[in-house]
Amino acid sequence: VLNGKTAPNGRTIGLGPTWNVGLSLMWPLDNSLARADRTKKYLTKEKLTSKLQIEKDTLQSQWSELCRKLRVEKDNEKTFNNVVKEQRSRVKAENRRFSLGRITVDQLVTAEDDLGNWEFMSQEKSIEVRQLAWQVQKMSGELFKRIQPAIVARMNEAE
Repeated sequence: VLNGKTAPNGRTIGLGPTWNVGLSLMWPLDNSLARADRTKKYLTKEKLTSKLQIEKDTLQSQWSELCRKLRVEKDNEKTFNNVVKEQRSRVKAENRRFSLGRITVDQLVTAEDDLGNWEFMSQEKSIEVRQLAWQVQKMSGELFKRIQPAIVARMNEAE
């Protein structure tokens, strides 16, 4: 007897062969999958917003530091130019003293060498200031605005 019992009278009681069939159905009652998806998207958005703010803050910090450095270097450039002016006056005075025989050639040459060194350092400082100014313009977008007409003109010439 398959899946059945035998009664005292000898007859088989039961349903006979049985089969089990299973069906699994998942139906979220509170829509938690959609809520989890929204939460995940919200967290991703917040993470990206946070990264964007960090990048903005970093750029602002770099901008401020670059502007500060430009101001300092412009002041240094003025100082270097004043020293060059004073060195030129010194060389002029040394030439007069040399023509009067009060100093040696060596002292005159030293004064002229000093002038040359200060002029060179002054030119280097001017180049550094210009480079910093270009970096500031690049960060502010001004550089592109200045060179865009030239780029457009060259493109038109090429056509």
